Amino acid sequence: MDAINIGLIAEKRLSVHHAVLYLIALLFCTYFRITLLVIYPLLVVFLFYLFNWKLDRNALYLLGFTFLFWLLSFRNGIYLKYNLVSLYFYIPFILLLCATPSKINPERNFLKMLMYPLTFVAIINNFFGLAQYIRIPKDDSFEGLYGTFTVSQNGLSLINAILFFYHLCMYQKNKKIIFLVYAIFFIVSSVMGFYGAGLIAFLGAIVLTYFRIRLKNIIILVFTLVFILAFVYVLMKSVSPLTLDYNVNIIKRFLDPTAANAPRKIIIFRNYFTGYTTDIPDLLFGSGPGTFNSRSAFMVGSPTYFDADFIKSAEQPHYFRDYAYTLWNPSNTGPYDGFMNQPFTSILALLGEYGLLITLGIIYVALTRFRQYINTGKAAAKKFGFTVEYKMFRFCFIFATLLLIIDNYLEYPEILALLLIILKLSQQRLRSVSEA
Repeated sequence: MDAINIGLIAEKRLSVHHAVLYLIALLFCTYFRITLLVIYPLLVVFLFYLFNWKLDRNALYLLGFTFLFWLLSFRNGIYLKYNLVSLYFYIPFILLLCATPSKINPERNFLKMLMYPLTFVAIINNFFGLAQYIRIPKDDSFEGLYGTFTVSQNGLSLINAILFFYHLCMYQKNKKIIFLVYAIFFIVSSVMGFYGAGLIAFLGAIVLTYFRIRLKNIIILVFTLVFILAFVYVLMKSVSPLTLDYNVNIIKRFLDPTAANAPRKIIIFRNYFTGYTTDIPDLLFGSGPGTFNSRSAFMVGSPTYFDADFIKSAEQPHYFRDYAYTLWNPSNTGPYDGFMNQPFTSILALLGEYGLLITLGIIYVALTRFRQYINTGKAAAKKFGFTVEYKMFRFCFIFATLLLIIDNYLEYPEILALLLIILKLSQQRLRSVSEA
């Protein structure tokens, strides 16, 4: 009788996991993602409870020093709205980064349980997006049920890229044609999002996930990249010539970085070194959360960026006002002021707002945990055939890192949190089987 009761409880908990993972798929892949602006911290805490994750003590060190350095930043002025909005995104990021998945029954594959509903919702999304594009053939028409607010349809492009990689891994493992069909469908859908910078980061993540330095691999890589770039070029030229023209112009501006024509994505790095190297305490400890080029800084300090009056402030912190806002405001944006002219990058926001010491601490923690589970994953992939989980762990870590470099994705939980959740579920599966 006790065994039956235990079995019923386990089955009930599994049903709860299924239901929650379907809700997560709806939350991250549809209009409901706007609720993450309200529930993001609560969602992270709930995930710790649901999957029985533990918090690594490094999180306490990072958050403790963050609080101390925040107090030190008050010498530059007190900008509580900027600080609190930034910390609202930063703290859940640290919690997810430092989550330690517990050992579970190796037969429970939470990664697969999440990827299936994500696949289902994304397929519906993409068919809606295709219908929207056929009706109005513009580069921002392919949105489906995802919407164009916050990260816009760029997020849908990235989700399709993640699903492409997952189904490619499944095809490589199982050799079932259905997974190859899914992979082709999702890569085409990703390109239809017309997010050039995201596709470049995605290709970079694939290369770094698979690549080993051998002549054969280099030759295969070159031919593969040429084929993919040609495919993307032809597809864009066929379905959206204006988008192709936009990207070509952006590349031309990048290749001709004269003082008058330099992309502002490059200028913001120069501004960081100009501003912060003249004040060593700010360089080391940060100027305060949300006070430089983060999304939070623009949400609070820009009157036209993000429509929420209750978080707006007429005061602008020194580094935001003089080094970031001057590069992105209504007076200096035009039709070609896209990715390369947006002064947004999370790695620079961390360096400026949280300081060199905190940033180095985050990098150290991330790389240490990555190397630890790479070793675990190699053993599990070789011994138990868990190649999908191993590849997804590598890919999500690298992809998230590249996205943090190219834009302010630390403050877009609909992308970064999803990548970290997939990473943690892969990590949990690898740990369970390796310790079984």
